[in-house]
Amino acid sequence: MLSGFKFSVLGLFIISFLSLIPGNQLPESPIQYSDIMVHIVLYMIMGLVIFKETTKQYDNPSIRFKVVIVLLLILYGGLLEVIQESFIPGRYGSISDFLANAVGVLSGLIIYQKKGN
Repeated sequence: MLSGFKFSVLGLFIISFLSLIPGNQLPESPIQYSDIMVHIVLYMIMGLVIFKETTKQYDNPSIRFKVVIVLLLILYGGLLEVIQESFIPGRYGSISDFLANAVGVLSGLIIYQKKGN
């Protein structure tokens, strides 16, 4: 079953890896709010990938199914924020990052729906 979701699994791995890098190993950005933009873009791409692979696996999944995927991705982003706060040196969980993750996932769903799958 996971073979149909190889890019989703890869995407989750990449997001997890980037989220769990210790703070002293992260580059400084001269652009204000670049962190928020990175969260939005990564989670939007993750959402698009998961929705695409889900549609390939399950012919025309229901909106309820897509809502569950959205909620799981948002919860996953929240879990990573908690892990950052609790266990990763130099990293801090952030409500703004959590909200940016949610905006990204929802943007991915909207784009995917508008594009017509």
